[in-house]
Amino acid sequence: MSQADDEFLDKLEAIRRSYMEGAFPQQIRDVNDAVASFVHPAEDGGSSLEAVHAVAHKLAGSSGTFGMMDLSVLARALSELTDTRQSSVSKVGEDIGIKITAMLDELNSIAARVSPDPDDRDCEGDETALQLANTGDGAAEDESSDQTVIFFGTGSHDDDRLDELLSNNGYGVVRIDGVESLGEVIARRGTVVVVADLISYEAVAEAFERVFRTEKNARDSSISLVFLSTRHSLDARLSAVRAGGDAFLTIPLDPYDLIDSVDRVTDRGVTQPYRVLVIDDDADFVSYIETALRESGFICEHVEDPVNTLEVLESFSPEIILLDLNMPGVDGRELAIVIRHQEAFVGTPIVFLSAESKTETKVDAMGLGGDDFLTKPIELDHLVGVLKSRTERFRLLRSRMVQDSLTGLINHSTTKQLLDREVERSRRMGAPLTFAMLDIDHFKNVNDTYGHGIGDRVIRAVARLLKSRLRSIDVIGRMGGEEFGVVLSGTAGSEALDIFNQIREAFSDIEFRIDGGHFECTFSCGVAEFPDCPTSMEILDCADKALYKAKHGGRNRVELYRA
Repeated sequence: MSQADDEFLDKLEAIRRSYMEGAFPQQIRDVNDAVASFVHPAEDGGSSLEAVHAVAHKLAGSSGTFGMMDLSVLARALSELTDTRQSSVSKVGEDIGIKITAMLDELNSIAARVSPDPDDRDCEGDETALQLANTGDGAAEDESSDQTVIFFGTGSHDDDRLDELLSNNGYGVVRIDGVESLGEVIARRGTVVVVADLISYEAVAEAFERVFRTEKNARDSSISLVFLSTRHSLDARLSAVRAGGDAFLTIPLDPYDLIDSVDRVTDRGVTQPYRVLVIDDDADFVSYIETALRESGFICEHVEDPVNTLEVLESFSPEIILLDLNMPGVDGRELAIVIRHQEAFVGTPIVFLSAESKTETKVDAMGLGGDDFLTKPIELDHLVGVLKSRTERFRLLRSRMVQDSLTGLINHSTTKQLLDREVERSRRMGAPLTFAMLDIDHFKNVNDTYGHGIGDRVIRAVARLLKSRLRSIDVIGRMGGEEFGVVLSGTAGSEALDIFNQIREAFSDIEFRIDGGHFECTFSCGVAEFPDCPTSMEILDCADKALYKAKHGGRNRVELYRA
């Protein structure tokens, strides 16, 4: 192992120790406090399910990153149980306090086993050690992440810098020399991406496919396959498609193209269930349809009395609507127009249901706001297929409207809208909130010196780092150019200061490789907090002032706004 590898592992170990001695025990306390406040609320009120969900979700991600998979699995289960966005939560009823308390007892038991002994902090714990180990046939393995990239037969691409880049973006890395250990590594991993040289794959296709296909089916498609090839031809690309490839990259390999592909294919593994609203007065039909859709992974809500439509629309926020054409007192076509009058649902797909099969009826319905028309009785496979394809397209179009195309982060206007929402929520709950404005230092020099393509690479690196280091509930947006905005709900200014200083240091350690060498970048950051800044406009202005102070104070620093 080279000196650079040793230094890199030392950094990882230092980060792990810092987490285990500081943030980890605080996260355990936060979960205990939130659960206690929910189960035994004080006279002036206790914490909400949302509060328990937030702290459990954060613990699940952090503990998993640092190798405590048993704890992470349990924390994730607690997070899912208290996720108020899932329709199943409302059905737990009075038992939810008992379930949460039981989970907390088990969580505390595991935490006690893995917590560092203050008298023996130099000793390495088996469950949390970050190391590179050798598996059966020479695979170098990083146990620190539940999202893993396995390199198979890539030979000349055994690049330490590529491994470091993947690690910095939150992925564990394993290198496999033979197909024998592939199944073993896959079986004990979470989200897995296998990167295979197309020629090496073709040489052992039967054995490789047997392992990969079996594991892929067993793990509900949590495994993705990325092919590398020196061949640029259509035949090579067709071979990759026929082998079940999810992405295809050509050699020589741009490491950042690989990161982009890995990010894209792993996103599919965490797709949220589709949300469908069924509006139909036939209770038996609705029950039948909902049962089938839930079995296929949909979250369902229904309206039997059309009078309640607007109320349910607002509370449920469906991604697609199944609407009966003929209901007592209300014509489905008229109701579709009413739905379209609601600004929030102008683009939501509406699929009409009817026993009628006349062409003119279908054309008329489609002209009044419908996106599709299904005739009863409906073949369930066809229904599921239509709803999935329509909802996926809706999500894609919606993401194009609210996301920045370069980074995948939300855009400037959406970030401001969500900041407005989070400020109002913090005001209602009396909870802290911070907003951070980040700006890459001397970014014009990067573009002028290395070109806009390299500049785009630097921007994407910031976006990836923010996504990997922050919580899924945090709002991360690209405000324009080299500037980013982040909303941290439930986070005080002093805590945000520590968070962004850690991210700043991690970013400054990234080496951007170019022909003949490499360079590093830094960013400056300004942080403002609620309620010191009581409105979203004031928070934006104060964060901008703090950023200005950081820039003029020498750059590569984080400043907290103080009046």
